[in-house]
Amino acid sequence: MCCRYYIDDDIPDEVSALFAGRKNPGLNWTARDIHPGERAPIIARDKTGISFNEMKWGFPQYSGKGLFIN
Repeated sequence: MCCRYYIDDDIPDEVSALFAGRKNPGLNWTARDIHPGERAPIIARDKTGISFNEMKWGFPQYSGKGLFIN
C-alpha cells in the first residue's frame, strides 16, 4: 500500500537522544506500519518549542469522503 510508513523499535531511543531531558510523551511508539487514517505519534513545533502529539495520518478530502494522501 502506498503512503504508509513504518515505526521500528529504535524510534523511541532515537527520539529520546534527539530531545535529551524531555519527559517521555507517553505516545504509542510500538513497532508497526502506519496506514492512512490511523493515529500516529508526531513531533511538531509549537509556541513552547517542540511538542509530542498524536494525529491522524492524512488530510480529509474537500468532498469530505476519504483522505487526500499525496
